Amino acid sequence: MSLETPEKIRNLQRKLYRKAKAEPAFRFYVLYDKICREDMLRHAYALAAPMRVRRAWTT
Repeated sequence: MSLETPEKIRNLQRKLYRKAKAEPAFRFYVLYDKICREDMLRHAYALAAPMRVRRAWTT
């Protein structure tokens, strides 16, 4: 699995960035459904997996 961020996730990141810059007072309360998408969780897990292995060796 590539650690490069999938285009679908990058698009969401860009949209959130633009919204935050355009409206600094806006609060992102309803992001739970976006963050808990299967593709987001799989990518986050893939990024975290090597860190868990390294951490296990250092403790």
